[in-house]
Amino acid sequence: QSVEACDVCDQIVSHPREWHVELSVATVHGCIGCSGGGLPQQRRQRESWDCGIACLLMVLPGRSWEEVALAVGTRSIWTIDLASTLSRLGGRFVFATTTLGCDPTYRGLPFYSRDLGSDEHRVRALFGSATFPVVQGAFS
Repeated sequence: QSVEACDVCDQIVSHPREWHVELSVATVHGCIGCSGGGLPQQRRQRESWDCGIACLLMVLPGRSWEEVALAVGTRSIWTIDLASTLSRLGGRFVFATTTLGCDPTYRGLPFYSRDLGSDEHRVRALFGSATFPVVQGAFS
């Protein structure tokens, strides 16, 4: 496979005919520019916890908030939840992460502290059953 720059965002992509998606707590880059599709429509959060659902809606045009929220299946959303949902709903991507599990430094953050114990088991299971490529590391 060739490596080339996306026509829209100039990021380097190794699969020019596929979407390349970076999902994080605050941002999404859902580029369909390699196939001429343009940038995704921005979507607003409905709740304080659903930034990941808004991100998925930007790269899954035609899906409803309700459909994606049901597919995610939790309000305590980690990036692996979003990647697993995106894969189940037809997205193709390589998932890069610095931590293969829940980041233990999040234990002291109020948003995560209530559910972190139960989240750790679910997140480990999602990494273990991932049907998409998972790469540990960071891009610079």
